[in-house]
Amino acid sequence: MKATIFLVVILLTPIYAWAIFDDGSSLLTACSVKVRIDDGERTNLSEDEILKGLMCMEYISGFIDSHTTESIFTEKKLYCVPDKGMRMQQAARIVVKFLKANPKFLHEKARIGTFAAFRESFPCH
Repeated sequence: MKATIFLVVILLTPIYAWAIFDDGSSLLTACSVKVRIDDGERTNLSEDEILKGLMCMEYISGFIDSHTTESIFTEKKLYCVPDKGMRMQQAARIVVKFLKANPKFLHEKARIGTFAAFRESFPCH
């Protein structure tokens, strides 16, 4: 059963998004660009920066989808997103704010900082 859950989670997550963010620092860089794009700053960004901003969105989307899928199979939530859901713009801001406030996560795997950000922002009661 665990192998099936793992396979489903992996298949739902874009591989290229997982591969590009080795650590919290690279995720912070990309998601900071995503926030700048969301704030309307597009003309001063290079194509590479815009791509990184989009990759942040894909990474976070895949992260949330993986957690949602795992929660269905295990009936255990590690963090609890509001019933109305969360926009990717909000998710990127949460990750950026958390990583800036907690630099100890910058050297960790990107998924560790992302998980910690969502767990702090959306604890289950």
